[in-house]
Amino acid sequence: MRSRAARAWVSGLAVAVLLGAGLGAGVAGAAGAPPSDVPLTVTLVARACGAYTDVSANLARNNIMESLRDLGPDTAYSPGQPINPTVENSVPSQAACSPLPGFQFTFGSGISGTVPGTNLSKVSNASTTVAARASTPLLDPNGVPTGSSIAGAVTVTLTPEQAALAQQNSRLWVQGGTPTDATGNAVFGDGAYAFAALRCAIDNLNGDNVEWVSYPTGASHVFCYYYAIRNSPRSATITVVKHVPGGDPTGQVFAFGGTVSYNPGGYFGLSAGQSASFVRAETAPGGAPWEVSETTPPGWQTPAVGCVVSGALLPGDPPTTYTITASSVAIHLGVQDITCTYTNSLPATTTTLTVDKVTEGRAGGPFAVTVTPSSGPDHALGAATTSLSGVAALVGTVAGLPLGPTVLTETVPASAAGHWVLARADCDGSPMAVSGLSARYTFTSTTPGGHIDAVCTLVNRWEPTARLVTDLTTHGGVGTAQFSVLPLTTSGQAGVGVPLVQTATTTAPGVAAVAAGDDTTALDVGTYAVIPSGLGDTATGHWVFVSASCTGGAGVVGPSGADNAVQVTLSDTAADAACHFVYRLAADPTVDVVKVVSAGNDLRAGPVTIVLACPQGERATVQLAPGADRAQLPAPLPVEAAQTCTLAETATGAPAGVTPGARYTLARAGGAVLAQGPLTGTLAVPVTDGAHVVATVDDSYVVGGVELPQTGGGGALVVLGAGLALVGAVLVTATTRRRQRS
Repeated sequence: MRSRAARAWVSGLAVAVLLGAGLGAGVAGAAGAPPSDVPLTVTLVARACGAYTDVSANLARNNIMESLRDLGPDTAYSPGQPINPTVENSVPSQAACSPLPGFQFTFGSGISGTVPGTNLSKVSNASTTVAARASTPLLDPNGVPTGSSIAGAVTVTLTPEQAALAQQNSRLWVQGGTPTDATGNAVFGDGAYAFAALRCAIDNLNGDNVEWVSYPTGASHVFCYYYAIRNSPRSATITVVKHVPGGDPTGQVFAFGGTVSYNPGGYFGLSAGQSASFVRAETAPGGAPWEVSETTPPGWQTPAVGCVVSGALLPGDPPTTYTITASSVAIHLGVQDITCTYTNSLPATTTTLTVDKVTEGRAGGPFAVTVTPSSGPDHALGAATTSLSGVAALVGTVAGLPLGPTVLTETVPASAAGHWVLARADCDGSPMAVSGLSARYTFTSTTPGGHIDAVCTLVNRWEPTARLVTDLTTHGGVGTAQFSVLPLTTSGQAGVGVPLVQTATTTAPGVAAVAAGDDTTALDVGTYAVIPSGLGDTATGHWVFVSASCTGGAGVVGPSGADNAVQVTLSDTAADAACHFVYRLAADPTVDVVKVVSAGNDLRAGPVTIVLACPQGERATVQLAPGADRAQLPAPLPVEAAQTCTLAETATGAPAGVTPGARYTLARAGGAVLAQGPLTGTLAVPVTDGAHVVATVDDSYVVGGVELPQTGGGGALVVLGAGLALVGAVLVTATTRRRQRS
């Protein structure tokens, strides 16, 4: 919106031009003012019309006009001719407009911006507000009643202050409506009327909502006519922006045309960095769109045009839509604003484009790239496969491309183990606009006939989706196991990175529980070791590994090793695998040691010692003192399964001249005999899961080849402490050592 000074200058310039051309007869000035004792009056007339085309324009059709659509016939006035009812009614469509009593006018001493919520100018220093009446007497130029009346009007006698302002150019102003309500919403209801035109006295130049009042020589009465349109259309703002990348050293003015501008021929001009805004009415259903187009100057490339629609929509509001065709935009305006940017570049004779490919996350390919220039055919550059992540591979080069927006579109290799995304792209360090698998860049030049060599790099990121699911099944009880998922190198060694850890807890025997914890649903291809751990002993038993198997994947190795780990390979064609681990709860085996003396007990000079030792560290000692005939462990000794313990009599207690003899019996507790015979040296005692073995050693003593009868007796069992007990005169010790089982 122009300032008061600019608006006054335009009107004053028009008066000066008219006077200079000999067309200003009757134009007011200080010398031609009526006598000071003659009151000055102005009749303000309000009219309502059905369409903008019913209203004639003021002298100047330009973008100072504030109507939401262009007006109808050209003005019927000649320059400097005072506004009057006769000329107004000479326009048939205008004469058919109806009076608008109740419409308000406001006087002021200047122009101050626009009425809030509108594009309509308002006065500053507002002094008087009046409303049109049903009718008022029709006065002649001297303020004398003619005997007729004029409908929808009011006649105002100026105050002395207003009269003094009226004797000066552009000092007494009138606006349609009030500074807070330009179209009478408070009187007639919201949207009942819209501004079309205002002309006052001899100010009939620009079509805005403020005009200034002055008096022709000898006249003391003038007219102001205000035209409104019934049923105000909704409006929005159309903004056109001119952009030249890097600035325009030539200062070129770009010519625009179309219907958005009210200038003759729709012309308006913009230089680089400038913009123009137009408040216009919504496009009626089936109506012609608002149009804007650029006439590209010689030596410049056809502009790249982009539009952005902004603003919220309420239910029932029409949206703003647009269609871009070359350098023209057709806008179906709703209630949303729209900004269209025209980007022009100086031409280059040719552009040579080289395209590189970089991958992140893994090497891969082939990646095929197609170049779509701003004009001309597409160019297939071929394909590239990277050998190392982060290292560029050449896709290809194409020469002779025109300036303007250029789109690079790629195809990526398919894989069941993940997918490639176009993460980013740049041309010579400037970012490209990436959308899906396409990247857009606009090539420009400030030197006509020059040449551009550009390198564009497309960077793809690998997003893996290979899956490895692990579950646990337990029999004979429930338990919790931990699984470590470790990537391996091609040689089977542990790879780089922290293992992924998951835990599975069964809730019922025989029912598999899926492990949870670190995510294993976005793995890269490769070989992984799945290592179970954490299933330890229970109060009455231990877990025994049963099996491990995997389904899916590209290959499975194992189970192997002491930890029963499996290796599973995930590939681009077999990217999902599930591994199943099964364990059984087994009861702990025990070994009991019993020492008896069948004969010659009274011949012993010292104790008899029996030692049980197992590879896993379990150990027990039974010692039978002289005079006692039986010793036994206080309780069977728990031992690890799947091992062979040894039993040895390390001391017989026999004195000189007495020969000891020993026999052993291995039997299930309360069950069948497993083995028996003479005890010579060390006896092997095999231990299996759940077995309860009793080892009995029976000693006899011989003198001169005669076995002596047994003497002595047993006694009560007395527990002395951890691992020590006495049975009569019998010393018993036991040591257990349990290890964690997997």
